[in-house]
Parts: sequence; C-alpha cells; structure tokens
Amino acid sequence: PSVKDNENIYNDLKYKLSVKCKQGEIALDKNGSFAGYIIVSRKEDNIIGPLWIEEQYRGYGLSNILMKDAVEKWDGNYLGVYADNQVAIQLYKKFGFKINSAKIYKDGTVVYFMNR
Repeated sequence: PSVKDNENIYNDLKYKLSVKCKQGEIALDKNGSFAGYIIVSRKEDNIIGPLWIEEQYRGYGLSNILMKDAVEKWDGNYLGVYADNQVAIQLYKKFGFKINSAKIYKDGTVVYFMNR
C-alpha cells in the first residue's frame, strides 16, 4: 500500500519519528509504496528498534541501508532481537553487534540484547 493512501501507517510512523523524540527513516519504493522503516531512540541511549521491511521488499538489501544509517547517522548502539530470528542476528553482527545478554519471558520467548 502507498503510505499516502494509508494515513494511519504514515501518521503513526511520522509520530514515532518526531513527536516521541526518535529518529529514523521510512523507506518507500519508487512509486511511493511503503517498503519499511527503522527507528533509533535518542532518549534511551540510541536503542535501535524496530527495523521492519515489508515482505515483498526483503532480500534486496534495504535492511542493510537502514541499519547503516542507524549506526552511522544516529549512533545506534543497542538493540533487542528474538533469539530465533537468525537472519536479523546475522545482519546485526555484520554491523559489529554482539550478544551481551538474554531474557526468557514467561511464554518461553527468548530475546537477545546486543550492543556494539
């Protein structure tokens, strides 16, 4: 869907990127369709999260572009990732992140916390 056609997506992301003192990018394709986004918190020690790429845009390197900006433009240095998300973990390791701790939630979900 086009971000212009879906004001809820656009306004929610715009709010997260500005009003809540966060920084990041909304990625659009050449037709203006929503492709993904990344957010880095300024108030919370430059925590990266979330990074999201729409399914049809995965595999084209967009996550690399957004992560590079998160690290280089906004000094993102900390994030959490589900332990079973090996694709994301490999991406983060590529940018110098290392697992420093883990948390197991009541439902059995495991989240790794990574930093650079």
